[in-house]
Amino acid sequence: MSDIDHPNHYNQGSIECWDYIASHKMSFFQGNIIKYVTRYKDKNGKEDLKKAMVYLKKLMEVEYPSINLRSDCTVIIIDEENKEKK
Repeated sequence: MSDIDHPNHYNQGSIECWDYIASHKMSFFQGNIIKYVTRYKDKNGKEDLKKAMVYLKKLMEVEYPSINLRSDCTVIIIDEENKEKK
């Protein structure tokens, strides 16, 4: 398989990530959430999960504009690698 057309981090199951996204007619935000969650173990780890969270937050803002995400859904990410040592 080609690293451009069919990279390994999207081909771990019986269906490619983009085929799953297209078959479910997902939006841009939904597709990116699926993409980053699907590949995180095989590509960028924690960074991909953080990206998925950014797209999930934006999807919630678009779909539910009346929700105040700061009060209804607060997520704190602690980056252990860059955390100050006391």
